Amino acid sequence: MKAKVSFLVFILVICFLTPHLIAQPKLWGTLPNAGNTESGIVYEYDLGTSSYTTVHDFFRYTGKYGRGQLCPADNGKLYGLIDGGFGASGGLMFEYDPSNNEYVVLYDFYDPDIGHAASVGEGSLIQAANGNLYGVTQSGGDHGDGMLFEYDIESNTMVFKVHFDENTKGKTPVGVLTQASNGKLYGLTYDGGFNILGVLYEYDPEFNTFAALKHFNGAGIGARPYHKVLQASDGKLYGMTIEGGNADKGVIFRYNINTNMMEKLHDFDGAASGERPYGGLIPAANGMLYGVTSAGGSSNGGVLFEYDILNDIFMKKVDFNTNSGTSSDGDLIAPGDGFLYGTAVYGGLSSKGTLFRYVPGNTTVSVLLNFNDIEYGENPGGSLVIGDDGKLYGVTTRGGAYASSGVLYSYDYTNGIFTKEFDFMTSQSGAKIYSALMQGSDGLVYGTANLGGSYQVGTIFRIDPSFNTYEVIYEFNYPNTGGTPYGGLIEGSNGLLYGAANGGNNNSGVLYTINPNNLSYTVLHHFVGTTDGIYPQETLLEANNGNLYGTTWRGGLNNDGVIFEYNIATSTFTKKWDFLDASFGGEPSGILVQAANGKIYGIANDGGSFSKGVLYEYDPLSESYVVKVNFDGPDKGEEPVGGLVEYGDNMLYGTASLGGVNGIGVLFVYDATAGTFTKLMNFDGATTGSFPYSGLCLASDDVMYGTTGGGGTYENGNIFAYDPQLDDFSVIHEFQTYLEAPYFSDLIEVEHDFGINESEENLLQFTISPNPAKDQISIFCPEIEEEFQLHIFDITGKLILTENIIGDFSCNIQDLESGIYTVRISSANHTGIQKLIVN
Repeated sequence: MKAKVSFLVFILVICFLTPHLIAQPKLWGTLPNAGNTESGIVYEYDLGTSSYTTVHDFFRYTGKYGRGQLCPADNGKLYGLIDGGFGASGGLMFEYDPSNNEYVVLYDFYDPDIGHAASVGEGSLIQAANGNLYGVTQSGGDHGDGMLFEYDIESNTMVFKVHFDENTKGKTPVGVLTQASNGKLYGLTYDGGFNILGVLYEYDPEFNTFAALKHFNGAGIGARPYHKVLQASDGKLYGMTIEGGNADKGVIFRYNINTNMMEKLHDFDGAASGERPYGGLIPAANGMLYGVTSAGGSSNGGVLFEYDILNDIFMKKVDFNTNSGTSSDGDLIAPGDGFLYGTAVYGGLSSKGTLFRYVPGNTTVSVLLNFNDIEYGENPGGSLVIGDDGKLYGVTTRGGAYASSGVLYSYDYTNGIFTKEFDFMTSQSGAKIYSALMQGSDGLVYGTANLGGSYQVGTIFRIDPSFNTYEVIYEFNYPNTGGTPYGGLIEGSNGLLYGAANGGNNNSGVLYTINPNNLSYTVLHHFVGTTDGIYPQETLLEANNGNLYGTTWRGGLNNDGVIFEYNIATSTFTKKWDFLDASFGGEPSGILVQAANGKIYGIANDGGSFSKGVLYEYDPLSESYVVKVNFDGPDKGEEPVGGLVEYGDNMLYGTASLGGVNGIGVLFVYDATAGTFTKLMNFDGATTGSFPYSGLCLASDDVMYGTTGGGGTYENGNIFAYDPQLDDFSVIHEFQTYLEAPYFSDLIEVEHDFGINESEENLLQFTISPNPAKDQISIFCPEIEEEFQLHIFDITGKLILTENIIGDFSCNIQDLESGIYTVRISSANHTGIQKLIVN
């Protein structure tokens, strides 16, 4: 017996006192805005090799409210500019390959230095003769008045060539550039110039030179040009303005690039000839130019007109109405079949726009398609273009499957077939993950995505870390089963997964469970609001009494959130505490933790004595609530967000996202036994990072790991390590771009060889006795006599103990905190897993 005790002591010394001898951990985390479509990634940081890799890149068709025209390139792909990038008014450039449905965000016009994005929604791209793409932004740049840029699709490099300024170069460049026969690009600004009414300009891509050619002046040559100029067969440029002229309803103008002479050709007047032409002119096979106006005509729905450049004769051909469509604001297109095609923003059977065909010489158009919200999209924007496959392609400003963000569509005009290529802002597999991940007892990593799925309100997924394979196991539907989850999952002692989400019957949130084996999903509770809370945002805790505990961000008697309990055995939900902002804190956040003393600790990021958040204690036995720390700003920090982690008995570590000496966050420890708070360090920005939003991860090497949302060399945050034994802080990885900046999800430690791949008959049977246990357990495994490996993991998936064992053995577990653990033993050909409850 003494020999066995000595052996156990040796195991415990090796496993608990010298954890750095264990293989270096691999950390997994999430970044909600990173990836090829800015939809988030799961990443791994390997402490052994200091390597950072992407495990999974979430996908969605990022972008919304398409108003410009697409650009067909010589590689067969389509390029476009659209809203929906990073930031409140963000714009982006995308690439779409119709042959394989691949979509990539190429560039985001957000400028992190000023915290604002350049607007691009009123612009479009052109591929010049040198193969590069050129376009304009309506804002941004050195003067905030817009930019002209060049994008190399081979090297994926962006260069801003011209910074517009209101007085000399113009302001708010719009539309699409035109490359003339001299190789130069010509474009228009909507505003600015000498008369503040817009500018016609020239850019030479070969010599990188810019010239403002003409300043629009109102009645003389028009005002507010909006889209583009066309080089006609006579070598001159033709374009239109939406204001100015004799009736202030826009003009057609002509510019001679050889003589620098501009002349007004036609004054739009309203009912007779239309008004406010937002599109451009196009040539037809008969030598005439054709265009449309957005308003005017007999029904004030706009007109389709013809212009004879040889005789300078204008002729209205069609008056648009509610049946044919109204407010056409793009170009017509002549694909070569003798007809002209175009779109109208409004009108048609559903009053959501039409796609029409026009036979030159006729006085009517034929409606080919009525846009209708979800199926086809609504309010088609911009102009149609011809793809490499001969089809017409376009976008809609509204409609589609997600939040009326629009669609990208194709139309086969030969066979009359409309195809919705995709819905903007949708994802079938999930996107935008804000919650922490969790490694289950099956070795798979589980998480929740805030968006995506068939209903676009989030998914539950899992990843096999051995192969990095990704699988969606549930799709939320919001009104019935919840959706848009911000919290992650936990694995209960019964092997089921538990979580919380928004939505549900009362639109106040749900508590749910999912079985990882048969994937059955059950809503356990629909939150109501005032009575039991609203918006459960955090991951749950299973306490040592077997019950689930969690918080809601709002709701309860004071609308400051609640603490709730769910009894798994009796399926009973009970509200345990109502937060009160000033007295007890409000807006509870972060994952709850049960300390060795059996009490539950958490944080609220608002309220308390200084209105800067509190650290609180809840005793599930006495049902008592006590504020233990009032965060105060400079000394203790403020707005703690990420939750707490226990290291050693009753020693709780955490971060505050703001406050401290530098006002950008602190790292602290709270001794629940002594009731003392100690600030361990002030985040300083450049060196240690700033704004630590996420909680800490205690890994198997007894080091804590976390992230900051800002600071560092690139000012985009970092991964840091804190060794509580040595009181040593270090930055181990810096995020390089603003899209990588981490937010609220904690890191976890993931073991790659954890998963069970053996067939059912190879599952190893063993016994843990007693279970539940308090001081010591014995493990009996009669099936094998060879050496096998022991792993014990806590409920978060963190490796607690590992050792090679031969034969039956006993283990002292007095150093393990109360909770649920996973015990895994494996030999060369067998693997077995069981739950262990320590109480």
